[in-house]
Amino acid sequence: MDAPLYNDWQLISLSPFPAWMLCGLALLVLGTAFLALRALRQESSRAKRALIGGLRLGSALVLFALFLEPGVRLMQTSRAKNRVAILLDRSASMSLAANQDGPTRFDRGRALLQSAAPFLDELSKNFLVELFTFGEALEPLGALDTLDTLKPEAEASDLLGALEQAARGKGASGTRKLSGAIVITDGADNRRLDEVLDARTRRAIEALDAPITTVLVGETPDRDVSVDRVAVDDFAFVRNSLTLTAHLRAPGFAGRKIPVLLRVDGRPLATQIASVPMGEDSDAPITVDFTFAPDRTGHFAYTVEVPLQDGEAIATNNELSFPLKVIRDRVRALHVSGRPTWDMRFLRGLLQEDPNIDLVSSYILRDLTNDPRVVSDSELSLIPFPMKEIFHDQIHTFDVIFIQNFSHEERAYSMSHYLDSIVDYVQAGGALVMLGGENSFGEGRYENTPLQAILPVVPMGRSPMLEPFQARLTPQGRHHPVMRVAATEEASHAVWQALPPMHGAHVTRAKPGTQVLLEHPFAKNAEAGQSVPLLVLGQAGEGRVMALLSDASWQWAFSADEAFTNARLYERFWAKAIRWLIRDPELTPVKLTLDKSALRPGEALAFQVEARRSDYTPARDAEIDVEIRDARDETLVEKRRVAAGNDGIARIEVALAQPGPYEIQVQGFEAGTPLGEDRSAFAVHPTGPEHADTHVRPKLLQEMATVSKGRFDDNPESLTRPPLTDPEVIEVGHRRDEPLGHQGIFLLVLAGLLGTEWLLRRRWGVV
Repeated sequence: MDAPLYNDWQLISLSPFPAWMLCGLALLVLGTAFLALRALRQESSRAKRALIGGLRLGSALVLFALFLEPGVRLMQTSRAKNRVAILLDRSASMSLAANQDGPTRFDRGRALLQSAAPFLDELSKNFLVELFTFGEALEPLGALDTLDTLKPEAEASDLLGALEQAARGKGASGTRKLSGAIVITDGADNRRLDEVLDARTRRAIEALDAPITTVLVGETPDRDVSVDRVAVDDFAFVRNSLTLTAHLRAPGFAGRKIPVLLRVDGRPLATQIASVPMGEDSDAPITVDFTFAPDRTGHFAYTVEVPLQDGEAIATNNELSFPLKVIRDRVRALHVSGRPTWDMRFLRGLLQEDPNIDLVSSYILRDLTNDPRVVSDSELSLIPFPMKEIFHDQIHTFDVIFIQNFSHEERAYSMSHYLDSIVDYVQAGGALVMLGGENSFGEGRYENTPLQAILPVVPMGRSPMLEPFQARLTPQGRHHPVMRVAATEEASHAVWQALPPMHGAHVTRAKPGTQVLLEHPFAKNAEAGQSVPLLVLGQAGEGRVMALLSDASWQWAFSADEAFTNARLYERFWAKAIRWLIRDPELTPVKLTLDKSALRPGEALAFQVEARRSDYTPARDAEIDVEIRDARDETLVEKRRVAAGNDGIARIEVALAQPGPYEIQVQGFEAGTPLGEDRSAFAVHPTGPEHADTHVRPKLLQEMATVSKGRFDDNPESLTRPPLTDPEVIEVGHRRDEPLGHQGIFLLVLAGLLGTEWLLRRRWGVV
């Protein structure tokens, strides 16, 4: 062998025959040798049998070697070390005391690693030792000396993620297999690992294919109450029951009953009592459930709070605030009509068939004038309509009210007694739709009632116009989302232009500040000199009002052209109108969007405000007023005015120092004219996830070690050799194959063996 070039060798076969054929030949040779040896049983001399048998067996082996063609493979090899990863946790929970009056958990882990220099030197003889720290991500550690400059400041701990990154490796070392890992940590993972490994995390640990030695540093504080987390959906449905679960810990308070409070926007909402278990389970997680039904939509800041207990180790982890978005499950609508008409039939049918609408409907089929024998209103129905319950007691439960062709003077309903309730409902944030008909505008005489204060139009005292006309989309209507019944503004305009003629409209004038979306093509108000409005939107207090000054909108249900591009216009129009009336967030003129609604300590609040005019075109260079208040006591925390860009959008960032629940309100102005407002809620956590849960997790670390076939060390004094696999691998560089000898040599040996056997059998007379 060429020693300078090759440093290893191995025997091989150079035969051109496949393996299965060589196996067959081997069996044939062995069978032949067996029969040949068996034929020697009659020979009485043991020495002769042994000599002749050896010659026959040697001949068989030499014959097989002719087919096997043995050779030697010369190799240039090198030994590659596999990797061992050592990970030190530097998340913020490691800054807590390892034990009472002792060093921090990080100091304990750092000292443990620094004192292990001889152990690491010994380990590096057979393995490539890699040092890391981890928190939210894995970070290489250059040398042990650099540990003195590090601080446990990572805002989260992702133990499993760090192990997966270590298994994949970085740079050139990533090609080397991970033979094992040592993790020095308190086990306070707050990303993917719970108290007990589930099936998914077990599979992830097994996929590492390396034994993990977990080294616990630290002990759980003697006495501390913490709100670890709150399990609740990102949104809830208004007036629907919602259950949230608060997860607490209270080590050191075994057997105690601790009150837990739930607040919304700083107001007490509910109180529960948490019972701390006795004995060894006193530091186990405690769950407390709160069940309630939000009574209004919007964004709200909730807080779970535990009063400070005597002797607690950490006071800042006793409360946790979180935002909750309350939306509508179904739109609750009330539809009241004076008498059956085609317009009433189509609208009522549309509202009934919509699965997203919960409809309460009533209309008058007959009155006292229909039958002279009926002498009282009570005889007009089998079950009287509950006017007081609906328009007084339960009116706040409705999202929108439709009043269609209805006179407040109807004695069967006595609507005039409840007009004040309707006004209060709208001004408090409700929605009202007033539709035309002979008993509506004008003849209904609502101008002399409290309802006129919130209606967006004023009757002109004229009889309705009965001649057909083609409704015309106004400039405001072209941009307004209510009229966007097609994919684009141009397509929507074309749809409205193709409407069939309408029959009948009330003569009114729009109040200042309202939005006229449809109008009469030529009729003018003599008093105002403006086109007679057909569809008008208005604002009343916190609520919205819509007036449709005709009872012929049902004809829009038959407006499809030959290509059916206008199909479902009626349904689309009312769907958009209802969304605008109930203040769908997507249709607000001033829209507030938070980047995040739950912030870590010291994290800035970043958000965007989009301002649009009443016609929903961008309000270029609009002024945006921002107010942030503490939700607990309405204290003003931040107030500023910013300017929007040419696209009507302003991006803002606000730094908040104090934790807690907050409300944010934005208002848009253009040249001093209000554009609208929007509001939301967010929460700043008093502590990050690392300080919210202060206990160590020995059971988790022990289970991780068991699943990976590693070892668990509970607060050891020093590091010892961990379980490892595959200490090193052989890598082959150059190689060369050479036969052990020429085939002629094997033939000569075979001939010699066979000839010697023949001569001996002739001389001894052996068969």
